[in-house]
Amino acid sequence: MKVLLLPDSFKGSLSAYEFCRSAREVIEKLHPDWQVEALPFSDGGEGFMEAWHATQHGQFSELPTVDALGRPMVARVLLLPGMEAVMEMAEASGLTRLESWERSPFLASSYGSGLLFKHLVEAGYRRITLGLGGTACNDGGAGFLKALGMKFYFGNQELTEIPQFLSLVDRVEPGNLLSSHADVQVIMASDVQLPLLGAQGATHTFALQKGALPEELELLEGRMEAWRRALHRSRVPVDAQLPGMGAAGGMAFGLSHFYPMRLQSGFELLAEHHQLSDRVRSADLVISGEGCLDASSFMGKLTGRVFKLCQEQSTKLLLVCGQIQAEMPGASTLCLGKHLSLEERMSKASELLKQSLRDYFQP
Repeated sequence: MKVLLLPDSFKGSLSAYEFCRSAREVIEKLHPDWQVEALPFSDGGEGFMEAWHATQHGQFSELPTVDALGRPMVARVLLLPGMEAVMEMAEASGLTRLESWERSPFLASSYGSGLLFKHLVEAGYRRITLGLGGTACNDGGAGFLKALGMKFYFGNQELTEIPQFLSLVDRVEPGNLLSSHADVQVIMASDVQLPLLGAQGATHTFALQKGALPEELELLEGRMEAWRRALHRSRVPVDAQLPGMGAAGGMAFGLSHFYPMRLQSGFELLAEHHQLSDRVRSADLVISGEGCLDASSFMGKLTGRVFKLCQEQSTKLLLVCGQIQAEMPGASTLCLGKHLSLEERMSKASELLKQSLRDYFQP
C-alpha cells in the first residue's frame, strides 16, 4: 500500500509539515509495511515557500518589515539562484499573524509585504514569485504599492493613511516606482480565481473571515470600487473581473497596473516542480486536507485541485478537515473533533488528527 500525504496548512492551527509528521507517525505505527510519502503542499498561501524550497532549495533570508497592523516584525523570503526570489503574502500580511479580535479588513494593510518586495528589488532580484494566499487584507494592493513609494490623492490633498482612506482616493502617482522597477517580473501564485468585485469577488467571498461584519460588506465593496476607479483614471485600465484579480484582497488587481506580471495557480506552479501527476498516479491512496472544506475549496484551492487530480488518475482520496461545509462526491472525509468548539479543534488539531487517523486505519 502506497500512501501520499498531500495536505494544505490548517490556517492558524496546523502547518502542512505538522500534518505530514503526525499522519506519518500514525500510519507507519499501524501499518509498518506501507510506504508513506509526505509532500507538504500549498496553493499559494502559508507553506508556499517551504513547498517550493523542497524542490528548488535556495536559501531563506529574514528581513525587517511590519505585520498587517503596522507592528515591527521579521519575515522570511526564499532566495534562489539567478537573482530569483519567492515570497508569501502570508509571511508579513497574514491573517494568522493577528489575534481573532484584532482582525479588520478596514485597517489591515499589505504594506509589510510591499516592504519585503522592496528589499528584494533593491538587492537586485528581478524575477519574484509571490504567493498570494492567507492574507488579512482587503486593500487591493494599495498598502503594498505605498511601501514602494506610491502616493495617493484626494484632489490636491495627499492621503497618507492607507488603506483607511482608500475610498477617498481619486488619483495616484507612482513616484519613482516605474523607472526603478521597470525590469522586474512578477509571477503571482493565486490560490483562488475570483474577480475583484461582485458577489463572487474578494470582499463578499473572504472579508467575513478577515474580521468584517455582514453589514460592513457593502462599505468594503464600495471602497474597492473607489480604488478601481482611481487606478483606471491614473493608469491603463485592467479588467477587474478577470479571474484571479480578487486574490489576496485584490493584490493581483493593484499590482497588475504597474508590473509585467503573470497570474498563475500556485497549485499548478508547485505541481509542475514536484511532478505531482506522476506521484498521484503511483499512489494507492492520497490523504489531503485543509482547515475548512467549503465552496471556496472548488475555486482553485488545494483540496479542490487534489480532488480533481485524483479523479483523473483514478486514485482514492481521503480528505481530513477541521470543518466540512461542502461535499466532494467520491472522496472519503474525516472531520476533526466535530463535536468540539472551533477554538478547541484549533488548539488540539494535531492530537485530533492522530486520533481520527488511528480510528480510520485501525486494522
